[in-house]
Amino acid sequence: MKIAAFLMSLLLSVSGLFHTAWSTAVDAVSEMLYGIPCTSEAINARVLDEIEDADVVALGDGTGYVPDLLLVFLEEGVTFRERLTALRGAGLSVAGWCAPANLFVVRCLPAGLETLRNRCAAIEKNSGVALAAPVMTGRIAPQRIPNDPFDFYGDPAKEWDELSPDGANWWLEAVHARQAWDYSAQFHPVNTGVVDDGFQLDHPDLEGKISFPTQRLFKRYSVESHGSHVAGIIAAEQDNGVGMTGHCPQAKLICADWAPTEKQHWNTDLSVLFGMTAVVKAGAKAINFSLGVTSSMEGDEIGFFYRELEPRVISYAMASLLRKGYDFLIVQSAGNGNAYGFPVDAINNGEFAGITERTTFVGLTGVKKQEILDRILIVAAAAQKWDGTIQLASYSNYGSRAEIAAPGSHIYSTIPENDYAYYSGTSMAAPVVTAAASLVWSVDPDLTGAQVKRILLENADAGRVLPNAETPEWTQAYPLVNAKRSVEAALRGAAAETITVTGTAPEGTAELRFAGVTHTVYSDGSFDFVATATEGTAEALDANGQALATADVQARAGETVTLTLTAPTEEPPTDEALQQAA
Repeated sequence: MKIAAFLMSLLLSVSGLFHTAWSTAVDAVSEMLYGIPCTSEAINARVLDEIEDADVVALGDGTGYVPDLLLVFLEEGVTFRERLTALRGAGLSVAGWCAPANLFVVRCLPAGLETLRNRCAAIEKNSGVALAAPVMTGRIAPQRIPNDPFDFYGDPAKEWDELSPDGANWWLEAVHARQAWDYSAQFHPVNTGVVDDGFQLDHPDLEGKISFPTQRLFKRYSVESHGSHVAGIIAAEQDNGVGMTGHCPQAKLICADWAPTEKQHWNTDLSVLFGMTAVVKAGAKAINFSLGVTSSMEGDEIGFFYRELEPRVISYAMASLLRKGYDFLIVQSAGNGNAYGFPVDAINNGEFAGITERTTFVGLTGVKKQEILDRILIVAAAAQKWDGTIQLASYSNYGSRAEIAAPGSHIYSTIPENDYAYYSGTSMAAPVVTAAASLVWSVDPDLTGAQVKRILLENADAGRVLPNAETPEWTQAYPLVNAKRSVEAALRGAAAETITVTGTAPEGTAELRFAGVTHTVYSDGSFDFVATATEGTAEALDANGQALATADVQARAGETVTLTLTAPTEEPPTDEALQQAA
């Protein structure tokens, strides 16, 4: 065994020099001989389909556990031989793995939760083991409050007016998506992750946009409304003449279905961990998680597992991915209140929302706790009042873990059977922010997840989302994500020279053109945009593309220029022209 383990370690050291197919072959041989993979990139998710409801032992707080499975996270840099010793040498039978996150799922003799926790403590004493935990389950739910799927606004195709958001596109108007799209010439391809509960792959607005990281995850997906709605908010096709437009229509979606199978109604953290790792490994940058546990809560605080143990498990998986050179931003919904519909602190929504400085665990990865926190963004939901103001939705969770808000009520998007519907919930708010992050990344692919989060927060509309008047004791004012300003901030960082151009266009102006790029003019005639050229002629164009007025621009990089657009001066007629007219 020692000689074979040495040979496998040698193969592991050279497999990274070859094509992925070589690593796959090495892992296949290693799995056949030893029951575990050799490389650090393999994923085996078969165990997800093997857990049934009958396997789960329910606890009294809405959670449960699988009595014969444990999670074992290995330390960074363990050799194949050390991996063998830590897992098989401890008498553990490996049932699955998510190697990029250093995660292995092992089988053990069925036992009660306290016995399992004692076993985990013993396993953590083994060399090479960073963290061990029971496989917990819960009633994770999509964070959505459904509305009837018809257009009660009256006209889903209303004209755009960012100064007075309304209609089926109010959520895009509120975050200035159209102004962000003005910079499409600077956009690069971007991959966005969606871990949700099912998707319609051939929806007219989504066809060709959704892929899955592995064949097993593709086989595991189902067609459901929630994931389809979330996917449409992010990336529904633009200018195809049907339905609606997603916030980041150029995004390619890398998806994983976290929902239980038909044999299982409990949700395991395994499905979230495997989904996150798989989409990150496949190249996704901003990852959307529109889910949470507060809707199953009967009180104001979640149980011990979600409060203490789960954050350690998830944060270590994130640290392992960061240590291996992956980078990403996790965007999660804040949650829609408890089982009785009363908003609670968003820290109770489970998964990433519960990760704080105190509960973060990074082991010996060398990743700082703050690096984990800088890659998590929890999103509250905003609703529009009858008078046009925007306030925190009455159902939205709140608190310090929710750092930003986005439109979440009456959001028009894609659903199965090639249809569209209005849904409301923090599930709808999170993908608006995920798409904004994707737009930022598309401008500057070299940004880190922490930098993208900072750009979104620093350029949000501070205090735009007012406290909810119906529940003032639970709510607070929040910044509203602003896609335009966030994209412009990324553009300033990516371009060597930029200027800011502002002003007011004459009546009848449809758009402004400068340096070959057209920019949106607000309904009051005002405009402001970032340009990568420092001189040229700006033109105010009418709906037919005819110039109404012009202005010369000449500035130094970093300056702000305020334009006064004047109509072209007509030359007085010549004597010859007057004689001909006579």
